Amino acid sequence: MTDAAPAMKDVYVLATLEAEPVAEETVREAFAGDEVELVFGEEGNLFSVRAEESRVDVSFDTRDSPLGGTPELLVGSPELRRTLETARGFYRIRYVPGKPQQTVAVFEALWTVRGLMELVDSVCVDVTAFRLHSPQDVEEITELDFDIRDHVTIHAMPMAEGSTAMWVHTHGLTKFGTPDVEVFNIQEDDLPAAETFLQELCTDLAFGQGPAMRAVV
Repeated sequence: MTDAAPAMKDVYVLATLEAEPVAEETVREAFAGDEVELVFGEEGNLFSVRAEESRVDVSFDTRDSPLGGTPELLVGSPELRRTLETARGFYRIRYVPGKPQQTVAVFEALWTVRGLMELVDSVCVDVTAFRLHSPQDVEEITELDFDIRDHVTIHAMPMAEGSTAMWVHTHGLTKFGTPDVEVFNIQEDDLPAAETFLQELCTDLAFGQGPAMRAVV
């Protein structure tokens, strides 16, 4: 019996006003010289970007009508929200988290996102972290030093109605092939310290250097 292939995961979505995908020739020109193999029309994908140890798949679908609204949980400017709300075409970018290495997989996908955003006016939705990115955001993320705040969102919510104790948790770590983390019974005065702790912990986990699951830290 052979092991099942690792599961691909939708991590980024590029939302655009265009209801038709970019032409194959245009994609080939944009990704030329990147030392990758482009495969078109396989396994239901628009195209796939493949290297020796990595693979990023891109599919495309459309909506008959715009979304007309965005979830409150999404982090992003009003301008980016408007772009998403009026979008008709959606490029879905997926890969196997953690393969070949946690951050390598993420940045291989982000370079594909960046290449596409240079071809179409769009907003990038990080569906794991509930964040919206502009083309400039993606360019800075791929060019500047690693900052976990670009990849992970930290939320704090009361543990129960009327409670002063907070449940603080993350969104976005799954793109690195590791579960999100959470802490409980945090008081409001301690939220800044909890956020700093989670940012440091998430950075370690993103590089595969954090504590083992269920370990006491």
